[in-house]
Amino acid sequence: MMNNKLFSFLLGNIGVFGIRFLYFIVLTFTLSIQEIASFTTNISISSIILCLCTYGSYNLFMRRSAKGEDGKKIIGEYISSSFILLILTIILISIFFSFLNTSIELYDLILILIAEYSFTAIPGIFKSYALSEYDRSIFIDSITNIISSCLLLLASLFLLFFHMKIEDTYSSWINTYLIISIFSFLFRIFIWKDKLVLPSISSLPKIIITQMKSGHNFMISSVFRNSYLNIDKILIYSLLGKEIAGLYAISFRFFNVFLMLLNSISGVKEAILYQLAEESKLKLKHEFKVIQHSTIKYFLYSIPLWLIISIGIFNYYPITCFYMFLSLFFLCPIQLLSLSKLNLLNSISLENHRLILMLAGFIFNIVISFSLYNYLSWLAIIIGLLTSSLTILIPGHYLFKNKYLNNK
Repeated sequence: MMNNKLFSFLLGNIGVFGIRFLYFIVLTFTLSIQEIASFTTNISISSIILCLCTYGSYNLFMRRSAKGEDGKKIIGEYISSSFILLILTIILISIFFSFLNTSIELYDLILILIAEYSFTAIPGIFKSYALSEYDRSIFIDSITNIISSCLLLLASLFLLFFHMKIEDTYSSWINTYLIISIFSFLFRIFIWKDKLVLPSISSLPKIIITQMKSGHNFMISSVFRNSYLNIDKILIYSLLGKEIAGLYAISFRFFNVFLMLLNSISGVKEAILYQLAEESKLKLKHEFKVIQHSTIKYFLYSIPLWLIISIGIFNYYPITCFYMFLSLFFLCPIQLLSLSKLNLLNSISLENHRLILMLAGFIFNIVISFSLYNYLSWLAIIIGLLTSSLTILIPGHYLFKNKYLNNK
């Protein structure tokens, strides 16, 4: 039975995801297709870059907390170190972009990077504390996420009604996005202030060096994972331009609602895999089979909703969005099963094999997309995604069977 507070945390996350989905839909009627492409691509790039800023802090917190270290001190250290690493990362990006010829605006990328730091990186660090303590902070932190998401929804609605009177709607949205993120950051620090012990400035260099030594494996893993999950958006932007990338961003956001919600349902059960891996191979095998069957079952149950959404896309968006969404529908069950397989490999201590499979899937995706995009346009990206998912699913089954079940 799931802890009630943990269940509240899960519901809070689903609520946040739902609200953020709504504000994005509002944006599709406010910003141009090209602006949607720029915004979503910058978010995808930021999600990868932020792995350098957090540098494995989520996993390191769990490890240190399990050893009995003071959670208030740990979280204070990682909040401080992530802020310093964010500044250093921005400097490095600015230098890197000075030598790079790209259509991505550096200024917009930095603003969105700072905003995503407040919206995703900082909550991720606090989540490690909330999930390790299981106290009232879980509920409060979820409420904080919902408040900031509601503000984003209100801001997008404001732009929808008044965008004709605003000279540069896209810049106004980016600036608003940043302001709300800073408010979210300050409000979160305020409600957590009693559970936060910040280190002295003089101790920060030592803290960062220690974190880099102990967290580099976790950092590399998170970079691979986020690259694996976001490479399609970056590829379609780079290879096919803003118009196609914007249409794909709209279609993918609808698809992602189903993917994340269905994955969350199975994710509730997947937490027990780590426990069963220590108890019984047969129990673990049975439980994972149940998870896979449940995943497919809920996907089949969701088909009427897919149909309703597809009708809406057909009526309100360009026809290309409809075809993209239809293609992603057939991809969804494969991606769900591959995500479950990644969690399984983690639970049986095959993290290195998991990394290799993600890297292989990442490379196959790039190779196929580059090879076929001149002939198949955006469909090449979908085929690349399918190949990368199968690269995890099929070898993952072999590893589970031969490296774990048959290993005495």
